[in-house]
Amino acid sequence: MMYIANSFKTVARTQRERGRWPVDNDPHFWSSPPTWGICRPDLRKKAARGQTIFFVLSKHAQHPQMIFGYMKIEEVVSHLAAYRKLPEKRMRGLWPDGNIIVNAAGGYNSRDGGVHEHNFRKIRSRYAVGDPAVSRFLTPQQIAAKAPQFLAILKQMFGGTGDRAIDYISRAGRQALTAEQVQALKRWIDSGLPDHDRGFGGEEEAQPHRVVRRRCQPSICVPMGGCAPTTCSPGSCGLQLVGPTPRCSPCVCRA
Repeated sequence: MMYIANSFKTVARTQRERGRWPVDNDPHFWSSPPTWGICRPDLRKKAARGQTIFFVLSKHAQHPQMIFGYMKIEEVVSHLAAYRKLPEKRMRGLWPDGNIIVNAAGGYNSRDGGVHEHNFRKIRSRYAVGDPAVSRFLTPQQIAAKAPQFLAILKQMFGGTGDRAIDYISRAGRQALTAEQVQALKRWIDSGLPDHDRGFGGEEEAQPHRVVRRRCQPSICVPMGGCAPTTCSPGSCGLQLVGPTPRCSPCVCRA
């Protein structure tokens, strides 16, 4: 499938880049594995293991209109099952937030702010989990580099004479991509991009809504790139182990 994710305005990963552009949380590429759980329940109810979903930016986004990510579905579960299995995807009041719309009891998560409460029953039943090894989230630079070819690729792949992406994708989304089309799109997107870095994990760089940074005496980094354990609480800060590659970083205490 392919659809235009109108609410996704930027792939920016930091507070500074965000500016007036909202950082959307679905699809959720901000940590691994990539997931798709809130937007377009009409499409997600048809999603199944092995399918690849291409997400396209709106023409009103911060970046040029282009595919900003794709995800090969590894499994489809309920939001409650995802809540238990993927704690890092829970809504926690961060920016961007998680995209699991239920709370521990399976009810509506109030951190969603009522935005999707009207559609909660349709949303909560299906949560797609991607395979990070065959999915990708593009950076602003990668989007800008490939966007000039995007319309030509759509014309070549689907035929037609339209001069807008929506002429080929439609408002309902393109729901019948062949295996050959999927592979051709992935080859084009992946061309020239590193296979070892597929773009996930930007969430640790995004700042929570309310952050208190304190001057603290740093703990001592221990050998082999680790850090001395430190509890991050209003009264205690120091160094903590962060990131997929172990490194020491100042502890951030949330208010």
